[in-house]
Amino acid sequence: MSSVLCAVDFRVGLVAVLLVTSLAGCDAFDGVFGKSKTPLTGERVPVFAERGELEPDKDMASAEIVLPAPAVNDSWPQSGGFANYAMYNLAIGESPQIIWTADVGAGTTSSRILTTPPVVAEGKVFTKDAHSTVSAFNADTGQLIWRVTLKPEKARDSDEFGGGLAYYGGRLFVTTGYAAVYSLDPNDGKEAWVSTVSAPVRGAPLVFADRVFTISIDNKLQALAAVDGAELWQFSGLQETTGYVGGNSPAGSGEYVVAPFTSGELVGLRLDNGRPIWNESMVGSRSDVRAFGNLTDIRGRPVIDRNVVMAMGTAGQIAAVDLRSGQRLWDRAIGGYQTPWAAGRFIFVTTGANDVAAIARDSGKVKWVTPLSQYADEARRKPVLWSGPVLAGDRLLVAGTLGGLLAISPYTGDILGKLDVRDPVRLGPVIANRTIYVLTDSGRLIALR
Repeated sequence: MSSVLCAVDFRVGLVAVLLVTSLAGCDAFDGVFGKSKTPLTGERVPVFAERGELEPDKDMASAEIVLPAPAVNDSWPQSGGFANYAMYNLAIGESPQIIWTADVGAGTTSSRILTTPPVVAEGKVFTKDAHSTVSAFNADTGQLIWRVTLKPEKARDSDEFGGGLAYYGGRLFVTTGYAAVYSLDPNDGKEAWVSTVSAPVRGAPLVFADRVFTISIDNKLQALAAVDGAELWQFSGLQETTGYVGGNSPAGSGEYVVAPFTSGELVGLRLDNGRPIWNESMVGSRSDVRAFGNLTDIRGRPVIDRNVVMAMGTAGQIAAVDLRSGQRLWDRAIGGYQTPWAAGRFIFVTTGANDVAAIARDSGKVKWVTPLSQYADEARRKPVLWSGPVLAGDRLLVAGTLGGLLAISPYTGDILGKLDVRDPVRLGPVIANRTIYVLTDSGRLIALR
């Protein structure tokens, strides 16, 4: 593997500040893992920027937010829901309570990180821990059904991070930080096939139209046949030496796949042959970026809703792009590393400055903005990391490292309440069959109904 994991300071939270970078750039960070105390030379750059000045647009004051009625989804098969990541308004109970908890295995520590959200299908919840162990649980009871570790023999003593899960066509697909893609039987975890890709994969696969799509850390999008793992085609994005921990997943709709890269490129391609149709950049002003240095990563998944692609980059830009032509419909100087959530005529985002905002889908104008806590400890400047939002039961659910889920009104932005799970959460909630599934940093899977 030509890349290693480097850290700036574990006190500020792993998700936002761990970098994947070249070996030559890691010498100065040895003190995190070993004894070296060699100081860095050059200019010091704050890890997090201060809160941006995002404000509602004045001409949106009278605009009314109308949402589709909550609908029951029986599965959450991809890392962000369905293949296009447009989930709208999901049905949940009025007062969700914890019905069971389960241990998925290794969680986040100072040397590893849990980055894989669960997927739900066939009455099972599938998870992947920070040691590449995949588990299946009964979705109603939390009972463990099977567990398998996907580590090469030569890597038994090493830590792995990244990768992810997707369910499609009666198979569970797994990507790993060991540059491998697996197809497993969801009933017992037995391997159907395994394929090697060009480099480690930090994000979850997209499985769509009988193809498995992965993005590796060398910015290559590869398409494999879902039936046997044979390579169909690959596309190389611009090279970028740094990016956020974890990776990203492409989105699929119709005849197209849309891929985000750490370079800030957003590329629309034909899914049958990988031919690029259009290429856009999500690199804009950094006035609203809460990121390290000059990272240009598109960390949140692109969302495809009614032939419009909506994506937000860490380098200060959110944009709407026509799926077929690549024509940019609008953009705003709003950055972040979470996935936008589309519903009705609005999209909801959590920005890099820890604001939750409602944005008009057709114009990009801001209806309301709700600031969330930036620091758990103001004196020590220990930041809070927020993930989401997920719209369920006419509430926006946002998870955070303060140890719970916030419920926010999608109509006004008012904070309606908090559900305490007593454990930091960096992954957004997953919903299926009116049940909320939360995976905490310690590797605890919680079901609420």
